[in-house]
Amino acid sequence: MLYAEDDYDLYLAPRVAEYSPSKGGTSRHLMVNGTPDRMAIKIKCSNNEIFRVSPVYTCLDPGCSQRLQVIRDPGEPKVDKLIVLYKKTTCKNAHEAFFQLDDDTEVKKAMIALVALKHKERNNSKDHSENFEKCKENKKKNNSNKTQKISEKLKKNSKINS
Repeated sequence: MLYAEDDYDLYLAPRVAEYSPSKGGTSRHLMVNGTPDRMAIKIKCSNNEIFRVSPVYTCLDPGCSQRLQVIRDPGEPKVDKLIVLYKKTTCKNAHEAFFQLDDDTEVKKAMIALVALKHKERNNSKDHSENFEKCKENKKKNNSNKTQKISEKLKKNSKINS
């Protein structure tokens, strides 16, 4: 499931990022703390060789937001994911919040799908130019038919008025 409809603690959008496998790319996501408590966030990725994420750790005060930037390097077409771990905290920094041994606070998860798939193979340029020419011909035919109909109506009207 890409959307946690019942979880309003962490608003995360968009939940899907699309990239070109051959070029890579960048996506930006918005994280908003919807709780009355301070929140620690940790980002985990299924493929750290291709993706870079900033920030990896952050804290959000109640009602505050933070941008998440995800950069994908060129690589094989593949679907990966980011897991956003978040929990209530009183710690000064998020790294500390996730590595406290005596902390029993529930850690919740949200996911962002990272999609880099090949587009369907397109027709070669010759086919495109042929299709373009056919469209132009059809448009000319339609326009000439319209012009012919208009001129016929004008002739009829001029005969009636004479």
